[in-house]
Amino acid sequence: MSHSISVYCIEVQQNCVESGIDQYDFIEKEENLIDFNHERIKLILGHLEKRGYKQKKKWKDKIVFTNPNLKSVEVSLYKNGLFFNGKRDDIFDITMDSGEFTYDFDLKGNFSVFDSMSGGFLKIKE
Repeated sequence: MSHSISVYCIEVQQNCVESGIDQYDFIEKEENLIDFNHERIKLILGHLEKRGYKQKKKWKDKIVFTNPNLKSVEVSLYKNGLFFNGKRDDIFDITMDSGEFTYDFDLKGNFSVFDSMSGGFLKIKE
């Protein structure tokens, strides 16, 4: 079993709620996604490094990260989304690492997390 969790700018979740469009349909349309600014990219890279992820490959439109402690996990950073993908035993870890984007002190208020296994966007923690 594999699992994927997405991280977007917090405004994506806010815009989705305001639009009234189904969450799954909303994020499927590229025009609804917002590009990460320089500050948010720095936050993402810092968090990935803190959690042991290392850059594996870089292309024009994405950067791929892996973690030597999580064999099945691959994280892809695009201009408007960060995508955690993992299998079996690593699902718990990607759930925790991605979920921190909603409540970690430095990250809180900047990002929203979409987890289809949890019913869509995670509740933003105050």
